[in-house]
Amino acid sequence: MSGVNLRPGLADFRLLDHQALQELLRFSEEGLFLRGLTEWIGFPSCVVPYQSGKRINGRSQYSLRKMLSFAWKGVSSFSVMPLRIGILIGLMGSLVSVCGIFYAFWGTIFGKGTVPGWASTLMVISLLFFILFVYLGILGEYVGRIIIEVRRRPRFIVCDTAGFPKKSSTGQAPASPEFHGR
Repeated sequence: MSGVNLRPGLADFRLLDHQALQELLRFSEEGLFLRGLTEWIGFPSCVVPYQSGKRINGRSQYSLRKMLSFAWKGVSSFSVMPLRIGILIGLMGSLVSVCGIFYAFWGTIFGKGTVPGWASTLMVISLLFFILFVYLGILGEYVGRIIIEVRRRPRFIVCDTAGFPKKSSTGQAPASPEFHGR
């Protein structure tokens, strides 16, 4: 759901080279989900398997609530899927309201003993909920696009270059003897 391929068993403890670290430091968003970002930047990686020992003392302080919060942070950092799920739920609710309108029509035309005003009240409420759900879905899509823009993540990350002079530690390319700028 996050849009990033996370391998099972990975932890936040990792070794990064200087170039990957510099790319991670470019992200200015709040609450970085490092497990996802280190995969998202796309540098080559490898896994060093190890077997962790059993806890010597005490119990983990990472409760179910903290784990669910961490999972939500991972999904919401990389996906607008929860907003789109909300749109689908809204559309399903709209479908139910349209079925309610048909049921109210059917009950009014062919039913005996229906309460006066019931069908029109149900139709008005159903129509308003239909309009509300559609509007909230459109609004959710805009909010998702705003979130993507506000993060200001780079559109691409250059991992390696060929045919260009290497940059120095100051970020400037050394002066080339063949090039004389104006």
